[in-house]
Amino acid sequence: MLRTEYNDVVVDHFESPHNALPEQESAVAGAQLANCTRVSGQGGSVSGGVWIAFELEIERQVISHARFRAYGCPHSIALASWLTERLVGEKLDSSYTLDQREIVSVLELPTEKMRSVLVAEDALRACAHQLESKEAC
Repeated sequence: MLRTEYNDVVVDHFESPHNALPEQESAVAGAQLANCTRVSGQGGSVSGGVWIAFELEIERQVISHARFRAYGCPHSIALASWLTERLVGEKLDSSYTLDQREIVSVLELPTEKMRSVLVAEDALRACAHQLESKEAC
């Protein structure tokens, strides 16, 4: 169990990550599925302390499903897990930005952990760039 410095949302998403990609399953970049396009992107680095990768299924420019892999502190992992649920229904393009106020509010993210948000944005922008180079359904 995590210490009390983490709120219930962080504890939930860290202890039981939602939509995590299994280690043995690899993301298939740009794969065409029946009604959507699958894209993947990553940001940060393990050596830098925070790494987040997303695999998104996109239907008509809108995220229909999101999965993740992450390395980092409990806040970073909880952020990636929480985002997989929050992103569904969002339109993805290269100008996509995360609502930092919402993230800080929901996850009670300390200022020193805001780097995780930037890493997640980098991963999402990588997904968007990949999507722009493919033809979405």
